[in-house]
Amino acid sequence: MRSGGQAFTRAASYARQCDPPAIAALYLLCSLTWNDLLPELTGTDPRRRREAASNLVRGAGPENVIDEVVRGLLADADPVLRCTGIAVVDRLGLTHLHPDVRRLEDDGNGWVRHDARACLDEEFGAARADLDATLAARGQQWQSETAAVPGPDY
Repeated sequence: MRSGGQAFTRAASYARQCDPPAIAALYLLCSLTWNDLLPELTGTDPRRRREAASNLVRGAGPENVIDEVVRGLLADADPVLRCTGIAVVDRLGLTHLHPDVRRLEDDGNGWVRHDARACLDEEFGAARADLDATLAARGQQWQSETAAVPGPDY
């Protein structure tokens, strides 16, 4: 019988061998790497580019690569990719890219303008940071309360 780790490794290997690679499966297996995303981001299929870009919001990559990738998203012709670039800047705290986001405040697409203004709005950012801190505190409180509750005996 194979261990769970070997099964995940084999599944990830299979997902990478698919043509095109199964990005969603790799994400679910916690095996998605920059080597998987970069070819998708530079591809020609808009749906696959959007899928790969959405995975950038979930976690940071190598600092020397992420800036270049995000700048490419912010300058892309596709408004969904520009919005995703703004989300990456906002969620990963890439404040040194705010000048690039600031250029999008006058974008022709309403969603891009909205997202750019929200990203640059300090009050909005402070409110979200407060909400994140409150949710984290409640999560810790819930964990401490439920840790004392005995589980069922099987």
